Amino acid sequence: MKKLGIIGFVLSALALVAALVNQFLFVPDVKKYEALIDMKMLDNYSLWTQALDKVTMIGQIALFAGAAALIVCLISVLKSKSKLAIVGIILSAGSIFLGLMQGTHMFS
Repeated sequence: MKKLGIIGFVLSALALVAALVNQFLFVPDVKKYEALIDMKMLDNYSLWTQALDKVTMIGQIALFAGAAALIVCLISVLKSKSKLAIVGIILSAGSIFLGLMQGTHMFS
């Protein structure tokens, strides 16, 4: 069960890193294109659509990876009370929240 906790921790850390990279690198591009559209300086919406699709896809990956990590870490915590798995649960909660923000536009 200790190995399961390590696997869950690594998966949740990777999901959180993907969500943070998405938030700080790709979301500003979408905001930039939206501002250009609002100012009527961008007639072709394909750049905005591609950037939005990329943000949504990475957000969904972070969401589902975080959910899988949460399940793995919960199993590890219930079986062996691993402290690393508890940290993995916290990290996966962050990646699930960011994935919901980016991948489903729940908070838009």
